[in-house]
Amino acid sequence: MNRFALFIFSIFLFSKVPLDANSCAFCNPEIIKKQSVLECQFFYILLDYCPRVFGHLLAIPKRHVVKAHELSKDEWNELGDIIPKISKIFSEFLGTDDYIILEKNGENAFQNVPHVHFHLFPVHFETWPEIFNIIPDQLTEETLKERVELFQRYFDEASSLR
Repeated sequence: MNRFALFIFSIFLFSKVPLDANSCAFCNPEIIKKQSVLECQFFYILLDYCPRVFGHLLAIPKRHVVKAHELSKDEWNELGDIIPKISKIFSEFLGTDDYIILEKNGENAFQNVPHVHFHLFPVHFETWPEIFNIIPDQLTEETLKERVELFQRYFDEASSLR
């Protein structure tokens, strides 16, 4: 089986998860604490623990909402404020102002965590294939902790650059 077919199969295989907040990974306080790099009024920004590229972040609403169309106007407004902050991090610290935002709604769209979340990928020309053509490796606990602390510093530093 080629890598792309294996990737598609793994997405399908792992997309069958329960749809309630009690079993939702993005409602789990331990996961939020471990991966959070920024907390806003309505969203957490998490470092993805299986990043496709260095700097792969997730914007996740605090409220358990399955699909994007269920977000409130206030949540959409805050997301509109968050994206430029993340873009600034990518530009200032990762050397690119190019990025991809990816969000999937429902099982047929390969949404594998039933809690709306927006993937934000910093893109350099040479990293483009990594985003869609690999099966990402899970970070070790130590690497995850180091990168979370690094991105927390990035957000702190970026807010002082205004």
